[in-house]
Amino acid sequence: MSEAELHVMQQRLVAAVRSKAERGEFRYALPPGYYWDEAGRIQKTPDEQIRTTIALIFARFEQFGTIHTAFLSLAEAGIEVPVRDGEGDRIRWQPAGYEALRRVLKNPVYAGAYVYGRRQVEHCLGADQQPHKRIREQPESHWHVLIKDHHEGYISWQTFERNQRRIVANRRGDSTASAPREGASLLQGLVLCGRCGRVMNVQYTRSRYPRYVCTQPPVQGSSPVCQAFGATRLEQAFEQLVLEALAPLGMEAMLAAETAYLRADDAQRALWQQRVERARYEADLARRQYDAVDPANRLVARELERS
Repeated sequence: MSEAELHVMQQRLVAAVRSKAERGEFRYALPPGYYWDEAGRIQKTPDEQIRTTIALIFARFEQFGTIHTAFLSLAEAGIEVPVRDGEGDRIRWQPAGYEALRRVLKNPVYAGAYVYGRRQVEHCLGADQQPHKRIREQPESHWHVLIKDHHEGYISWQTFERNQRRIVANRRGDSTASAPREGASLLQGLVLCGRCGRVMNVQYTRSRYPRYVCTQPPVQGSSPVCQAFGATRLEQAFEQLVLEALAPLGMEAMLAAETAYLRADDAQRALWQQRVERARYEADLARRQYDAVDPANRLVARELERS
């Protein structure tokens, strides 16, 4: 009876939490850039450096189209990103990393949505045949609560959905084009076989001319190569199509590209100025704390002197 009562109480607590979440009132740990105010509403952080950095992450992904390239761009520029310090509300800054960018780009909170149940606990058997619990991200259709336009977002919900489609399309698969990969080939990872629909691999010969090869597994003793052809003519035709598409734009496209480049440069310069302001504030705060301590209180003075 005691076990049954505990189970009933647990079910009631879970139902109460879900009912509160359906109203958008259940508080959970928010990602960097947001906080809960006294009225229980989700608000953007007043810290300009955090807001500028998050906006820059979305801008770089919009510009380059892949998480990896956006991460390399931020890392090359020496940009640091905010992360939560453990379970608390403190923010610490660390060099831009792939996983940190992925968490920002895949979090619907930044699109102004209140979500509950995005991660769920699954019970499974491990290699030792013992029951284990693991947390997995669930697709949107399995979320318990989704309230759009719940608070002010850094991007719109339409932009968030477009970003998720781009992230999925960048994955390397058998029948879907993926993001451009390493190598000199212009269409690396983007060419699909016209016969079987699989992604065609690129092979580089000694003559330095790449070839697209479809390596479909053999069926009933057939040839392991579905088809293969040289990449020179295909890439030349693709380049011609791109130039023809850009020809009507002409000078407008060049001016738009220059404006976008200058805007990105201004955003990065503003971020560095904010980092300088934060460093000056922290140095001034440490100086004021050191000046305010009683020299006779060596328990505190020694710690401040070391810092």
